Amino acid sequence: MDRERPYVVTPMNRVDDLDDVLTIEASSFTNPWTRSMFIQTLDRSPESQIFAARLLDGSITSYCVRQLVIDGLHIHILAVHQRWRGIGLGVYLLRWV
Repeated sequence: MDRERPYVVTPMNRVDDLDDVLTIEASSFTNPWTRSMFIQTLDRSPESQIFAARLLDGSITSYCVRQLVIDGLHIHILAVHQRWRGIGLGVYLLRWV
């Protein structure tokens, strides 16, 4: 954990985190991913992964969907909860991923 930031980055948990991620997704995009799209991505591990930045109490502040390809990394989604925008959390998560 970064000492200056009160959050940690962890792999998304399908059962516990999906509703929170869907809420952020719906408020961030005009054409948001569906529940089934997230589940399909989680089922394709390890090449596709979803990481969540969360506060120490477990609340999700942002998430990133990534896919490892032959010679690189593809970012499908990077979204930050409206309450946490503008403080550099998206940049931090992108660098972490």
